[in-house]
Amino acid sequence: MTSLMGDLPFSRLLKRNIREGFKLWLTVAGVGGPDLTGEIDIVFGSPNFPAEVRSVFFDVAIPLRSRFKYEVSNKCTLFLDFTRPEVLNFAMLPSHCSS
Repeated sequence: MTSLMGDLPFSRLLKRNIREGFKLWLTVAGVGGPDLTGEIDIVFGSPNFPAEVRSVFFDVAIPLRSRFKYEVSNKCTLFLDFTRPEVLNFAMLPSHCSS
């Protein structure tokens, strides 16, 4: 039995879609540089990888959500923000006295 999507038999196509659907995708945002999105080897092997990383976003559900509109029940999402907050910012003063 062949699928309507090509010459691959349905079981091989299903296995390939499942295998590709569970790959980890990430987004790396650079400080003043480009944002890179894709699989681990594509992002970290890119010649455009930023010298300074502002944030990293991991989501294991992106491939299944974007390709098949399928929301998995067991998923992991992680956002790492490497920006430094200002320690003392006197531009933002409280408007009321503390009690």
